[in-house]
Amino acid sequence: METALRHHRAGRLARAERLYKKILKARPDHLAARNNLGVALRAQGKLDESAACYRRVIEINPGYVHGHCNLGNVLAEQGRLDEAAACFRRALEIDPECAEGHDGLGGVFDREGKPDEAIACFRRGLEFHPDNESAYNNLGVIHMEQGRPDEAVAWYRRALEVKPDYADAFNNLGNALKEQRSPDEAMACYDRALAIDPDYAEARFNRSLALLMAGRFEEGWVEHEWRWKRGIGAATRRDFTQPLWDGSRLDGRTILLHAEQGLGDTIHFIRYARSVAGRGGHTVVECHPMVARLLRNVAGIDELVNRGRELPPFDVHAPLLSLPMIFGTTLDTIPGDVGYVRPEKGLVARWGRRLSRLAGRTVGLCWQGNPEFKGDRWRSIPLGHFAALIDGSSSTFVNLHKGAGEPQIGECGLADRIVDYSPDVESLSDTAAIIENLDLVITSDTSVAHLAGAMGRPVWTLLQF
Repeated sequence: METALRHHRAGRLARAERLYKKILKARPDHLAARNNLGVALRAQGKLDESAACYRRVIEINPGYVHGHCNLGNVLAEQGRLDEAAACFRRALEIDPECAEGHDGLGGVFDREGKPDEAIACFRRGLEFHPDNESAYNNLGVIHMEQGRPDEAVAWYRRALEVKPDYADAFNNLGNALKEQRSPDEAMACYDRALAIDPDYAEARFNRSLALLMAGRFEEGWVEHEWRWKRGIGAATRRDFTQPLWDGSRLDGRTILLHAEQGLGDTIHFIRYARSVAGRGGHTVVECHPMVARLLRNVAGIDELVNRGRELPPFDVHAPLLSLPMIFGTTLDTIPGDVGYVRPEKGLVARWGRRLSRLAGRTVGLCWQGNPEFKGDRWRSIPLGHFAALIDGSSSTFVNLHKGAGEPQIGECGLADRIVDYSPDVESLSDTAAIIENLDLVITSDTSVAHLAGAMGRPVWTLLQF
């Protein structure tokens, strides 16, 4: 058993797994070996086998609190939250002072979108284990999710008092300070996290955002490439056999520019297409179908391909958000030609005929983005907040939002005050043609803001700060 533990502590998990199984072959009811095998299996991502181990532990000793908690943790990792909660509750029935059970249940509540219940659980666990750094960190995360960075900062600092080398807490503290508009302090935290773990991709990426916020573009865009090593970025990275473009002359070669994030980012960074074309190649752009028609008139694009369709042959490639790094963009060299996105003349005329019937100043209104976006709660604004503005204005308001959130027009009693063309809007090309005919756009921080800006139209963008 001691040899297995040494391998386990040294991170040689496969070796430890084999030794634990050897022990269990001779002694199937060896509780510690069975439990440790579950730990080793979980660490290797073998969640089903790990759960089976813990279930057997509980069969051997139904009163073993840690067995119930360990099983709950695995089930939570598998997304089986109801079953996980049942395990943590059973642990707390056996031992009401089990901090691990309170923490586990708090984690389930947090993932279920029940922050108040989660906070109560973590606080309760701290009563029995006041030096539990992860509970303090979790409390910080929840308060950040609620838009309470000041309180989050206090919780993260408490976690670091308990564990001064807690890289996750330094990273999270950096995020909270960044939300407080203190990029330099945030960067100091990310640097501390990276001193502990130099390959901490999340901290590297967050540091890039702080650098960009501080206007340190040349450093920020280089660090921004760490996005590909994060969980989300790693899952969406395109591993082509063709090399990443380094910005050198293309001399007739074909380059593929591919969109990687939302529609707004595509519109925002497609401004670089003209600069790419200036390097003397054939430029192919792969993008979401919703924005493809809109990009037809963008200078520098030779060929457009809808995402999901077969790509033509190409020699080099670049994700759109890597172009600022490739071109060494600074605050002074951002491509700033307004009107680089131009809606189709026919669509502009068609929508112009409809909008010409409206009285007074025309104002486009967009209050919500894609609710699937993780940060949507920090940018979307309930339409009801605009009611006083709309009722007190002589302007005519036109809906520029399409999708989830449209029912708010009726729910807020504004159906007779907001002109809604959304049933006839097929793509962002229609939205662009409508914007071209408006006097002003007022929008939350969504693709509509990028679109109006790219067209050079007057736009007021509402930010969370």
